[in-house]
Amino acid sequence: MTRDTPSTRDALIEAGLSLLIEGGPEGLTLRRAAARAGVSHAAPAHHFNGLPGLQTAIATRAFALFTVTMISHRDAAEPTRL
Repeated sequence: MTRDTPSTRDALIEAGLSLLIEGGPEGLTLRRAAARAGVSHAAPAHHFNGLPGLQTAIATRAFALFTVTMISHRDAAEPTRL
């Protein structure tokens, strides 16, 4: 695996994020995430303990992305005077 190739776990998380964006919570299933990530339908069971495990990993990734975005915007903002 090269450094540019995401791990199966990361690919499933990214696929899950995409499915949530496109179809909301009802759009996210383990099979759909596996198909979107291009892995076997059994892969999510190997990397996550069912749908709640994938959902937790997606939430963790989303909060990390949110944090990075907020820090970036904070750092780019003009200083304020109190």
